[in-house]
Amino acid sequence: MLSTITVSDIQWMATDVEGVHRFYEANRGLDVDYISFRPLESTGGSYYKDESRAFQTEEITAAIKALAEQDERVTLNFKWNMLDQQEDSCTAQWAQIALNERGEVMYCCHKPYQIVGHVMDDDILEKKARAQTDMRMCDIPCRMTAPNMFVAQAMKQRKDPYFI
Repeated sequence: MLSTITVSDIQWMATDVEGVHRFYEANRGLDVDYISFRPLESTGGSYYKDESRAFQTEEITAAIKALAEQDERVTLNFKWNMLDQQEDSCTAQWAQIALNERGEVMYCCHKPYQIVGHVMDDDILEKKARAQTDMRMCDIPCRMTAPNMFVAQAMKQRKDPYFI
């Protein structure tokens, strides 16, 4: 017999400590497995380059960690540790195929303006594999930041980086 495990999560993009507390208070009564707080994603990480936001980030993550001590469902999204991380190329965009409402395949979910083909194209996987992007236009941190770091590290340390 197959059983399914359902996990529910709500998340909020935290930009200030007061907002963290308001979101938590408004949603703590929900029957969810996780209450996740993530940072704002911005082109080139521009949002967090402001010196005052660096201090604010420390306050926000401290507030989230304090809530996590009281409620095990509260999680600090991994992206908080990658606010200044970006590789030279996106090697991980192959890990997902992002579609718009017309079935067009985007380079990634953050680049709706960079269409590489249509989901019904016979050669869409080849088109996706050949696609390149301008990393200066990438949001930081994005969900591909961690996989990109992993692949970059693997390529530095392994004789055959394509065998992971």
